This record gives sequence, structure tokens and C-alpha cells, in this order.
Amino acid sequence: MDSGEFCQRVREVLHERGMSVRAAARTLNYDPAYLSRVLSGKQRPSAQLIAGLDELLQVDRESSAPDASVSLIRVANGEEYAHAIRETSRRLVILDNDLGRVSKVAPSARRAGPAASGACDRKAEGRPRSGPTRTIPTTQRARVPGVAGQAGLSKRALGGLPIADAATRAFRTVYRRLGSGNYDRKYERDIQSAAAELAEVAGWTLYDAEKHDAARRLNQEALFLAQLSGDRSIELLILQNMAMHSGWLGRHREELAIARSVIEGSRLSPRVEAIFRVREAKGLAGAGDHTGAARSFDHARSLLGDGVHDGDPSWSWWISANEIDGHHGSALQEACQFGDGIQFLQRALWQTSGARWVGYRSISAARLLDCFLSVNAWRDAEELACSIVASVDDIGSARTVTLLRTAIRRAQMADKTPSGVRDVLEHLGSAMASDPFTL
Repeated sequence: MDSGEFCQRVREVLHERGMSVRAAARTLNYDPAYLSRVLSGKQRPSAQLIAGLDELLQVDRESSAPDASVSLIRVANGEEYAHAIRETSRRLVILDNDLGRVSKVAPSARRAGPAASGACDRKAEGRPRSGPTRTIPTTQRARVPGVAGQAGLSKRALGGLPIADAATRAFRTVYRRLGSGNYDRKYERDIQSAAAELAEVAGWTLYDAEKHDAARRLNQEALFLAQLSGDRSIELLILQNMAMHSGWLGRHREELAIARSVIEGSRLSPRVEAIFRVREAKGLAGAGDHTGAARSFDHARSLLGDGVHDGDPSWSWWISANEIDGHHGSALQEACQFGDGIQFLQRALWQTSGARWVGYRSISAARLLDCFLSVNAWRDAEELACSIVASVDDIGSARTVTLLRTAIRRAQMADKTPSGVRDVLEHLGSAMASDPFTL
């Protein structure tokens, strides 16, 4: 909705709730006269006021959260335009975080040993949620309640919301405005930097939705804008995303080339270098150099020993020994070294901080399931599959679903797969294919 429709809706909600303009202004710490002029159409609302009113009254909740946030970038001007773009990125990331969260891990994913037999219990108790799955760009890092959680919806049901499409539409709005020059040139670099962040979010969500051609285009636009603005921090994040995307597509030499261009091109903080050493290792493994890959993974782990530095980009918080283990395990699973990959994937899922999966570690669970099935660890595979069934509504990543379906299909085609395991895998496949809107 545009600013006029938004203000009309605010007036209606205030009337319905019996709240005066003065009371709303006092709650939001705004001048009542200013709010009155905005709601009467005599003055344009600022991006901050729109965000405040939306949070206070939740006037835009009948439309999807991404579409609601796009209204910010349609009305902001001057210094507020960059802020509005970043606020849109922040909201999109919050919803993407909700979609990426997953549940408590099964014991077989944490340690070797006998697994519980029998049918999966679909009436799992309420399960703890993990922390955010992706970084919120720049300084927009306050922990806020997710939109999905506020609405009480399953993550798989929210998967029907076009998050990647909404992010792309938001960026297209900014892209066209940048092309027309309809903005204050005094803030040009800040606006370009904010636009790069929004394009990065769009590129990531497209990648995770497996819309790969579009993801590559958005990543290229993001990189161009980051370089144009001189924002090296966001440029590094985009380059790491591009390297990861190349590896997912099987373009391992490209992944390796991107990683080494960053490592050799400039001085990096230890944490950032660790991230690109992981990308280097994945590229080497994909190209068949497993000895070199193991060395790069070990190098990445050693770099984390230096701890956190003031110069580390805020988006680099996610790199950890568990995260490196997950990538190491995935490299071994992709190379069909299933037995070797199990220990790394188990460590990736059993974090030192407790029994929680964080975000896209659901991908590690899918890879671990494939490893268990491939080495005939039937009881462990059955228990892990049951655990995934219990949390299937929390999986919002299309890449995770692709990996799970591949593992299920491969095991069901193998003659040696026991009937009990087949039943659990069929149950998992049905759970993923079921209507997420059925109560």
C-alpha cells in the first residue's frame, strides 16, 4: 500500500481501538501536531514513523510482511531513503530467519549408538527454537520477534509466501529509482550501500529457493553496488555468497577462484579469512583435491582461535567450529566418503552450546541422513528420519528439501534398505509433501 492508503488505514485502526492521535503520538514519542498533519495528508510520513505505526498498530498484517515493508522505500526521501532500504532488508531477513529455524536434534545425530525403534511420534512436544540463521545487514541487529512466530504459523506454511519474490520486487523498486536519479545525491554512497545489502538479501533468498539464474543476477548487482559505494564489508559478504552458490551449482573451480581472489587480494581479519578458507576447502574438495581441502578446513579452524576482533564485520558472527565441521562433512558426503563425513556432520549438529540446530544446519541433518543410509546405519538413520519428521514444519529451505528427497529416493531404490526404514522414509516424504495449511 502507498503512504496515503497506509495513513487511511492508521486512522481506521485508531478509531476502531478508541485511541486518539495524541495517545499514539505520545506512545511513539512524536509531536502530536506532526502526526496529525501526516494522518490528514498534509505532510509525508517519514520511514521511521511508518515503521513505528506499523509496529504499534500492526496495520499491515493482512498483507505479507515483506510486502508491508516495501512501502517504506516508496515514500522515503533524502537522508531517510537509505534507512528505509535497510529497514526493508531487516524485515525480509527476520522472516527468512523464521523460515530457516529448525528444532531439537535427535540423539543419533549427536553421537553414535543404538537408536530408538518403532514408528515416529508425530505429536512431538513443543520444541525450542534456535537463534537467527542469517545476519541482519549492518547495524540492524536487534533481536526482535519473528513475523512467523507472531502469527503462529508453521514455517513450511510460510514457505508459500514469496519471500524471494518480495525481496526481488523491493530491490527492483530501488534499482529503478537509482537508475532515474530520483534521490538526494548528497547521500548517494549510503543509498548505494543500502541497495547492495538489499540485493544481497534478495540473492540469498533466491539461492535458497533454488532460483539460481535470478540469484546470480542479483548477486552481480549487489557486488556492483557494493563496489560503487566503497562498502568493503558488504562486498565481502556478497563474494562469500557467490562462492557458496557456485559450489552448490557444481562450479567448484569458480568457488575456488572467488575464495582465493579474496584471500590473496587484501588483508582480512582472522574470522573473515576463516570463512573464505572454508570456501577454498569446498572448492578444492569439489575439484578432487581432498588432501588440500582437509588442510584448508584445518587452517580455517586454527584462525578461529584468535577470537573476535573489533575489525570483524558484524555479519561474520556465524562462523564457528561447528559450522566448519558442517561444511567439512558436506564436502565428504558430496564426495561419497559417507563414513568419514558422519563424525563431522554429527559435531555440526551437536553444538557446544547445547542441543539445538541453528538455522540451515537442517542441511547438515539431510546430509547426515544420506550418510547413515549409505553406510547401512539403519537404526541411526531411522531415528534421525523420525526427528526430521517431527520438525518438518520448521524446514523452510528448498535446498534442504532437495537433499532430503534425494536421500529418500536413493534409499528407496536400494534393495538392501530394511522395510522399517522404508516406512519411516515414506512417512518423511509424505510429511514434506503434505498440505502445510491443514490444521
